[in-house]
Amino acid sequence: MNSRLRQIAACVLALLGGLVFLFPLLWMLRSSLLPHDQVLRALTAWRQLLPWPPRWENYAEVFRRVAFARTLLVSLGFTGVIVVVGMVINAACAYAFARLRLPGGDLLFAVVAALIIIPFEALALPLFIMLGVHGGLMNSLPGLFLPYLAKAFNIFLIRQYFLSLPAELEEAARVEGASWFRIFFQVALPLAKPVLAACAVLDFMLHWSEYLWPLIMTNRPDFETIQLGLGHFYTLPPIQWGGIMAYSVMATLPMMLVFAFFQRYLVLSMATAGLKQ
Repeated sequence: MNSRLRQIAACVLALLGGLVFLFPLLWMLRSSLLPHDQVLRALTAWRQLLPWPPRWENYAEVFRRVAFARTLLVSLGFTGVIVVVGMVINAACAYAFARLRLPGGDLLFAVVAALIIIPFEALALPLFIMLGVHGGLMNSLPGLFLPYLAKAFNIFLIRQYFLSLPAELEEAARVEGASWFRIFFQVALPLAKPVLAACAVLDFMLHWSEYLWPLIMTNRPDFETIQLGLGHFYTLPPIQWGGIMAYSVMATLPMMLVFAFFQRYLVLSMATAGLKQ
């Protein structure tokens, strides 16, 4: 009986915790369906928690006032290159650390792992001078995604996953005469799908919300990401809170969909990454 009560209490606490985290998202969705003059006025109006009939004019207003589709495409290109190209680069580096006997490989991996603690803000100015000033990559997609293609955290996580996998299949492929290049793409990568999917989800969520680096590297509307567009829309007169909330809902939706589809890979990779050192 006591165990049953503990389970019920745990479920209730989990439900309450979930509602606490979901409340800002639900409030944002609800506010996007209200007229502009009622968004702030109805903060404590319980009768308007579920506005009926819903007003979709705020969403149409976003497309009318700003180039939302363009910022969406820029963000998709920016994050898509980081996820796809970065996955191959980080996986190849992690596989080399996990399987190849490199001179000084352990020391080099320790240096790479130590880079995890360095915040990006400390590197933003040197990267801007290198890529934006001397490299001429201002207002370009390469200028946005190049600093993020190789990541110490992804290399560390994927290496730990490779170490947890049995090496017999790769050794059998070596006996059959397969090169390291072929083993990596045909044996190692298919086995590492969970951790690769987890890294892809984390990268997408992180860079979809990226604000600082795009703000530094762009000064033209043509290369605004969706977060920069939201910042500009927020200050576009006249300020309309219903439209701002509608923009926020559309900016958040892709990130939520990606996480919902791939969350099981994220949990699986986190549970298995540290099984073998």
